[in-house]
Amino acid sequence: MRTLIIPIAFWATFLFAWDLAWDQAPELLVLDSSQSLSGLNSGLDSIEKERDGSSLDIRSLLGRQLTCPVARPVLCGNGCCLATYNCVQAGFRCCPKTAQTCGGSFCYEAGAGMTCCNNGEGCCTDGETCCPGGCCPAGYTCSTEPGMCQRIQATQKTQTQTQTRTQSSKSQTIKSSATTTQPKLTTPKLSTIKTQSTTTTGCKTATGISQPTSASLPVMEFTYVGNGIADDIPTNICLGIRHKLGISAQEIVLTRALDGKKCSNARGRASGCPRCCAGVRKLASSLNAGDATQCDEFPFRSTIEGGAGAWIRCVTDWHNTLQGAYINSWYADHGVGAGDQFIVRVVNLDCTTVKSTDLQSCNGAIVRPRDEPDELRSGSETTTHRTLDNRTNAVVAPLGDLEGGGFRATARMVGGRLKNLALIDSDGEEILPLNSLDALYNADGLVIDWELDDYVGGIGLLGETETTSVNLTWKLTNSTGPETEAGTGTDSPNNGSVKGTSSVLLVLSFATLMLYINLLQFI
Repeated sequence: MRTLIIPIAFWATFLFAWDLAWDQAPELLVLDSSQSLSGLNSGLDSIEKERDGSSLDIRSLLGRQLTCPVARPVLCGNGCCLATYNCVQAGFRCCPKTAQTCGGSFCYEAGAGMTCCNNGEGCCTDGETCCPGGCCPAGYTCSTEPGMCQRIQATQKTQTQTQTRTQSSKSQTIKSSATTTQPKLTTPKLSTIKTQSTTTTGCKTATGISQPTSASLPVMEFTYVGNGIADDIPTNICLGIRHKLGISAQEIVLTRALDGKKCSNARGRASGCPRCCAGVRKLASSLNAGDATQCDEFPFRSTIEGGAGAWIRCVTDWHNTLQGAYINSWYADHGVGAGDQFIVRVVNLDCTTVKSTDLQSCNGAIVRPRDEPDELRSGSETTTHRTLDNRTNAVVAPLGDLEGGGFRATARMVGGRLKNLALIDSDGEEILPLNSLDALYNADGLVIDWELDDYVGGIGLLGETETTSVNLTWKLTNSTGPETEAGTGTDSPNNGSVKGTSSVLLVLSFATLMLYINLLQFI
């Protein structure tokens, strides 16, 4: 008897588990001066007592008379929750009244098939096992090795596979770029596990491991090049295949869903990606050191195998946009439609050598705290990249993983020309068709407004170009809020936001406060 050990998908299966402030944008209001002036006069006593404080929060600054707007009547720390939400005093966070709380840090909808882990670190779906740092799938238990799950194998065949994987990992620790040594590891055929495609409210899902229905399925290849050239994507696919199959393999069979954007977005949310990589930057030791990251899930959310239980990691943001463009063109080139199977294969990288620590995991807060500033971004892109199918050069403006709401992107070509421009997500879904690009070359730039009903990961602008000398400046704002200033693309490592992000937290000096009070006397 040998044990099979696989990595835990850290929080990947939190299908309906929220941090107590998941949907901050519509549910939370962080008070600013325009919303709190009504409480200034009656709060003078407490203000006077604390006038020498160097960083007073709004509650201490404005005293007990601080009031919330009618639309968000529940006072919660420095902000306000909707009437349908409760304020949990531990951390001052908003949680839906209909949800179950877990450990004071998470909440989930009743009846969603979730179980709160005893340590309060999070929630797992029914049938999974709570383990330190994550959830282990059915049939697995917590391993003595941190961050791993363990399953007892009863057959000699599985023992051999496990031993082979272990030996390969020990003998080869450096990723090879030589195709001559590439192992041929195919998807294991597990006849006892059947795939069932079901429909819940119109969305397609799959259970078990998909088995090929044809001997000549089209193959979507992801080639590992190395040197920081979009290598995060094949690396994460290797980890995702291992997580899904239980052993290392080079390929896996997936099924395209084509059941609409709402279903695709729902699978993206169920994967655990929302806010997973907020503030996570590539480590100093990596080739893309300091770059912002986006959440990448596998299997893709455009497949029925995606969603709850997917493997998630933080990848370099522009890698994710290049992946989306490749998936989009590959689907079109191969005529893959709804219910069609295809193979995803990693080339030029031995997946047995890939470790879960090769990519960064979530930042510890799957969703953002109630009072975190909006993650609006701006930049100037002067580097071109080869598309993953090696067809052409591309310039990428990685806008980020975005929650539901209204957004505005402004783009301007300062140098160079583009053949086309697309607004897509990391799975190749087009967010909004862009017709004329004439405004790109005007002083005001091209303005793109769109609305999202739900979380969408890896949104970016990707333009094809025949040159290598370009300069695309861009900025992302809330379509109904203040715009950021166009930046240089430099990032602020202190808060994980990109230059130009404006803070909604209020810090008022006593002199400024008195000015507001005097103005009120004339109203």
